[in-house]
Amino acid sequence: MTLDIYDITLDMIDQVAPVARSVERCDPDLGRQMRRAAASVSLNCAEGAYSQGKNFVVTVRSGADDSPRSRTVTTKSTGRRRQPSTLVNANARFYSAMASANEVLACLDVAHRFGYVARVDAGLRDKLDRIIATMRKLTRRPTR
Repeated sequence: MTLDIYDITLDMIDQVAPVARSVERCDPDLGRQMRRAAASVSLNCAEGAYSQGKNFVVTVRSGADDSPRSRTVTTKSTGRRRQPSTLVNANARFYSAMASANEVLACLDVAHRFGYVARVDAGLRDKLDRIIATMRKLTRRPTR
């Protein structure tokens, strides 16, 4: 499955890269963080698009005694039943992409507030907002 939003994430990187280089001259850590967050958006989007869905299993700990929840799930890829667990799937990648896009926005805001960049391009901000909205929609789609 190829997502149209993936190309938009790559366009976003094209716009963020020169800003990150500029910021990195003033604040190397913030510039690197901005670059890593931007890359993470595209990488997680691509990984989520090609995920086989519910094919990872992790144990969930909850309660005061840190005991696992008693819940049985079946993985789609193997058909095996696991207990206690919850599934990590493509949604986790899309949530990560959404969080990373928000992190890029935060990096841009911080860079502006510190005076490293004059202003944040409205088109870039709109593009990041669109990426976040699309990732949110992808995480809310019905499971197969």
